[in-house]
Amino acid sequence: SNKNTVKMIYDSGNEVASHTYAHEDLATLSGEALTDEFVKARENLYALTGEYPIFVRPPYGSYDKEVQAASFAPLINWSVDSKDWSFRDTEKTVEHTRKSLGDGKVVLMHDIYMTTVDAAEILIKELTEQGYQIVTLRELFYYKGVELTNGTVYHSSYN
Repeated sequence: SNKNTVKMIYDSGNEVASHTYAHEDLATLSGEALTDEFVKARENLYALTGEYPIFVRPPYGSYDKEVQAASFAPLINWSVDSKDWSFRDTEKTVEHTRKSLGDGKVVLMHDIYMTTVDAAEILIKELTEQGYQIVTLRELFYYKGVELTNGTVYHSSYN
């Protein structure tokens, strides 16, 4: 249902990772249902971008050993939860997130809330003024010299 958005994001030079097909809690699935979540998303993203995603962000950050074994890619969670999904308030999101930011960290934010988009703009401006560079996951792990393994869960470049 978000084909145009995904295509726009990819075409603008951003990295597109898989967040699975139906946003199911992967740790509650097994066998064919689990495989379908990965495969359908992977194939749909390839059809839109011509490139297979190299990362999976499991919905809700939920995984278990079966999810790890079934994953075709490294699993990316976060080291900073902005709690934007709870606050839905720009200033609260900025203040909460600001406390935990730092080099090599992965920040969880949801662009479905306008308050989060506004918070991200504020934080990105502040971070770049402080000398931080905003990078894709691929760049982050490359520049930090992290060798990624399919099925392994990463929370930052300092796992």
